[in-house]
Amino acid sequence: MQRKHYLILSAAAALFFGCMLLIMPDKGAAFLGTELNALGLFFARSMAGAILGMAVGLWLSRNDPPSASLRAVLIIWGIFHVVGIVLTIGALSQGALPTMAIVPIVLRSLFAIGAFYFVVKMKG
Repeated sequence: MQRKHYLILSAAAALFFGCMLLIMPDKGAAFLGTELNALGLFFARSMAGAILGMAVGLWLSRNDPPSASLRAVLIIWGIFHVVGIVLTIGALSQGALPTMAIVPIVLRSLFAIGAFYFVVKMKG
């Protein structure tokens, strides 16, 4: 996969999940077998703003040549997913999430691997 295609796919995924968290965070929680109270809804919607911001950054960098800025966007995107993976595995191991939480772990792993692959490829 070319870096441009990876960035477009990442931007589309971030846009989808950001909008989902903003508009209907309770549906995302229901997919994972849990419910959100008022504070959970607030934090989910707040997180949506960060994810939508990443969508914009990923989209705008899709045609950029290798640079420190592009490397930063990819590293931020990768770290975002690594932290999410660790938190999801922790919640899964404590019984706070059902085994269905493996789906986001797999998807986030693919995005993280892709981000760090392109970071390493840019250095070479």
